[in-house]
Amino acid sequence: MAFTEEQLDNFKKLTNSMKKAQRAEILEGNENAIKALYEDPLPQTGVLSKVLHDETTFLIGRRGTGKSTIFSYAQETLREDKGQLSVYIDVKSLHGKTTGMGSETNNKADEMILEQNFISEVLKEIIKEINTSLEKKTVLRKMIGAGKYTKAKGRLKDIKNALLKPEFRDVTITTSDSVEVKEREKSVEGESSGAQISLNRGLPNITAGGNFDKQYQDENEFIRKTSSAMVRDFSITEYMEDIKETLSDLNIKKIFLFLDDFSELGETAQKVFVNVILAPLNNWSDKYFRFKVACYPERIYYGEIDRSKIDEIYLDHYDLYKGAKPDLSEIEEKAQGFLNKLLNKRFIYYLDCKPEIFFNIDSDNTWEDYLEQLFFASMNIPRILGNLLEYAYDKSLVYGNLINRQIILQASKHYYEAKINPFFDKGTMVLESYESRLDRFGQKLLTNSIVDESRKKKRELAKTDLQMFKGLKTIPSSHFYISKEEEHFFNTLELNYVVNKYFEQSDKDGVKSSIYSLNYGLCAENNIDYGRPKGDSKYRKYYIDRQFNYNSLLLGFMRNYKEYECNNCKQRYDLSNYRKVEMVEMLCFKGCREPSTFKEVLLFEEGLPKITIPEEYQLPESEYDALNVINTLSNPYASTVAGELDCSYQMVNSLTKKLEQKQLIEKEEGLIDSKKRKIYKVTELAIQRYNLSADILV
Repeated sequence: MAFTEEQLDNFKKLTNSMKKAQRAEILEGNENAIKALYEDPLPQTGVLSKVLHDETTFLIGRRGTGKSTIFSYAQETLREDKGQLSVYIDVKSLHGKTTGMGSETNNKADEMILEQNFISEVLKEIIKEINTSLEKKTVLRKMIGAGKYTKAKGRLKDIKNALLKPEFRDVTITTSDSVEVKEREKSVEGESSGAQISLNRGLPNITAGGNFDKQYQDENEFIRKTSSAMVRDFSITEYMEDIKETLSDLNIKKIFLFLDDFSELGETAQKVFVNVILAPLNNWSDKYFRFKVACYPERIYYGEIDRSKIDEIYLDHYDLYKGAKPDLSEIEEKAQGFLNKLLNKRFIYYLDCKPEIFFNIDSDNTWEDYLEQLFFASMNIPRILGNLLEYAYDKSLVYGNLINRQIILQASKHYYEAKINPFFDKGTMVLESYESRLDRFGQKLLTNSIVDESRKKKRELAKTDLQMFKGLKTIPSSHFYISKEEEHFFNTLELNYVVNKYFEQSDKDGVKSSIYSLNYGLCAENNIDYGRPKGDSKYRKYYIDRQFNYNSLLLGFMRNYKEYECNNCKQRYDLSNYRKVEMVEMLCFKGCREPSTFKEVLLFEEGLPKITIPEEYQLPESEYDALNVINTLSNPYASTVAGELDCSYQMVNSLTKKLEQKQLIEKEEGLIDSKKRKIYKVTELAIQRYNLSADILV
């Protein structure tokens, strides 16, 4: 089937719209497009409605789940209400601009000075964004009169100027002399500081009370002290009270503050931000400021925020659709129903037709079959879906061929190889600690173990007489389950889309289990059949069959992966014995027989890939990621790179400037969609030094 140039051009625009992640890209060129394209994951715009509630809201989802899109549409909705203002803060970009991307210091006092600067910049950015929002309230300006409006703008300027040179006292003095801090120290004695945060890439994230070494405890104590000093020295509530009084004179009844990319902050920055700004203002009885925070699962620090008084909206499909009594078929049906509405809205907007005309539909390949495959391949992540469709455009549509299921399979495999697998391989290229390199390597070994076991299950179960598998022509082995209490082992792999949380269900022994699926493209790469059989009611429990119980595999892997060492006597415990330590309130029962703290010791050093690049050529992870993205995109420019990295184009400009100084990329002028752009290109030096693939994704 031949497509017109206009159809192909509009299809390309459609895929680009789904890949866009950042606010500037989403609104680029047409601020009204967001209203026409927005499709809420829940009926009756359920997600948007919750975001617009007065309560503090945490919007939780992995990269590409649509958090920025939801924020953009929420802001567009709020602009129509003259009594409300919305303020958008890209927390990650602001932090990078303020503290310096990739800058590190081993001096905690210096680090906290950087965080003080960050807090100051956040407050100034809030005022700047308030001014921007006021400029767009043209009706409000006419109603209140130019004089009153000008006076309010002047007061806001005075408040901002007061923040230009904040007078900080020496934290080593203020924290030691503060009665308030001393009282906090007493109140937190014995608390689990890590109980509400999982920020390391560790496998697993140990968060129970006492499960961190003395250095980690001291660091938390230092952060608490300096945060208390900052709260006092900044007088946060006083500044915000001044802002409130100024805006109340303009009949502004509330301000919504949208904080994007919160989980991209490092651990120290998150804690300081929450302790100094978010928690005090959230707990402020006034409730004039309403916070909306975008973050990743298991990478959130709540501090003193009362979680019972906030809304948490999860965007990944299981948490979004599970309901009071989760049913697997119902969840899949709801997820695919949303996918169908999302695709139809985009195709009608860009192409004035339904999506089916671009797919090879017949009796063996219905539109419902394609929806199921696209759901498996993307997990309803709009950005992944956009990449898959763009691959299909390049490999099929431009040649006059309809999209078929094999093309989607190839697109998924290619996406995994180009976008996901590099997470494992960059350990020898980037500047990171030895422990981080070991941990990244451990994640790869765990993934390989699961893949090997799934391939083995496919072979062995084809020969079995077990009732569940008898008579099957193919044996899907893409899904597995583990005890729910062990799912923290998979946090990092899930965040990076290597695995996906698929369902929760009690196994035949009544143990609550978490069901995971391997990435669809990873399965394609390893010839693992995906999903579960159809046609018989017994297959409703296919994923929870004992053959897919990987608890023993996980336990065996962890025995060889890490041990836990008592900080008092250096006695070590494997995972099973460490569980016993936790049950007796962290008593070192095999060694000193005293309550203690424990540190993780990673074991498999022998297999760790050697670093072949001289230390002076190793890159900060952010720079390496940018270099890799530039290499895999066709005609990359700031906004497209930002979309892939999930950061602002300003941050991309900062990163590419450094890469250009190192002669790893070049910039040249070019036309993209009739607009002049600075297009990036990796140099031969970069390709050779970092062994970059010449394979362009799309």
